[in-house]
Amino acid sequence: MKKMFIVIGLLLPFALSAHNLRLKLPQTTVKDVTEAVTRQSGILFSMKESVGKMTVPPLDLTLNDVSVEELCAAVFKGTGLQWQISGDLVDLIASAQPVQAPDQSAKAKKVRITGTVTDASDGEILIGVSVMPKKQRASGSATDING
Repeated sequence: MKKMFIVIGLLLPFALSAHNLRLKLPQTTVKDVTEAVTRQSGILFSMKESVGKMTVPPLDLTLNDVSVEELCAAVFKGTGLQWQISGDLVDLIASAQPVQAPDQSAKAKKVRITGTVTDASDGEILIGVSVMPKKQRASGSATDING
């Protein structure tokens, strides 16, 4: 049995909605970049202080109608940062290797997820819950009206 990681996405519509962004920044810090992104998109970031002090090369980006995942892939390309998206919060993590966009991963496996997600307290079907394999958190799906 494969282990699954389930996240209740109360703010899932925000994470899946389209964002527009225009960034033209000189070489700066991760903290400065995230503050600029937050001002334009409302996306919030969390990170260790050491990550916030990391240097980012100059940015000149215009992004239209992109998801939070696509936005992060464009903004943090080649920085060695990884991210975890939960609703309107993006947690940035330093990694040893540059980040790859999910569709570029040669080792990504297709996984079929089936079942119904219900509330443990009352058994009610939960709509909009993010469901993804534990080790493939960049892929997954959300429950529909039928849970």
